[in-house]
Amino acid sequence: RNWVFKAADQSGQKDVTASEPLKLNLDRIRIEDLTLVIHKGKNKSAQRLHLARVDLARQGNGDTQTVDLRADYNRQPMVITGTTGAIEQLWSGDSFPVKLSATYAGAAASIEGKIDVVRHFKGVDLNLKVSGKELADLNPLVATNMPVMGAFDARGHLTGSTAALALQEFEARIARSDFKGQAKIDWHQKPKVVIRLESSLVDFSALMDHLEKEAPHPKTAEKTQWRLFSDSPLALDILQEVHA
Repeated sequence: RNWVFKAADQSGQKDVTASEPLKLNLDRIRIEDLTLVIHKGKNKSAQRLHLARVDLARQGNGDTQTVDLRADYNRQPMVITGTTGAIEQLWSGDSFPVKLSATYAGAAASIEGKIDVVRHFKGVDLNLKVSGKELADLNPLVATNMPVMGAFDARGHLTGSTAALALQEFEARIARSDFKGQAKIDWHQKPKVVIRLESSLVDFSALMDHLEKEAPHPKTAEKTQWRLFSDSPLALDILQEVHA
């Protein structure tokens, strides 16, 4: 069901337009035992999110609220806690502060900073961190089949707006491999993507072991030419849509 909220017309003037900020003061929102099932295509397995509890509560008379989410996503426990701006700040012109921590499948993440005018995404200034004992443990979250790579740690500073986004001070380590650099996306009619990375060591051993396990059975290996990269045409048409 769709709900449309409008301010009462007490001046005899015309109704406010749809762009007028919605004015609601909410002290607490609580959701319990909610299950969402997401189907992506007929042949793909469903993604399941079960919210055991979501609790948003205003801190006193201030403009911040506490966040406490307990859930499981694809049978892996998920917890998100911390503080954000009050609910009404999502549609007001104020900055929306964010300070959240999350855990999922043994990984930990944090986000801290602010978003200016959320409904128009006027600006973002966020520090991001994520780490864990095994990168492959995140497969249920991102719906991929990454090989076992080892422990990982990544962090960066995200800034920008609807005009452009930049990830600066980026640093990452996956097992023995390390990366640092920056990335930027300019949202023109044809987006421009610039990525600069440096590394003192890139270890492909885990990836090679994974590919060897996926290689053809010895009985059929002679009939199939083993390749690190497939000889099938790559789907690179998307590159025509951006400057990279």
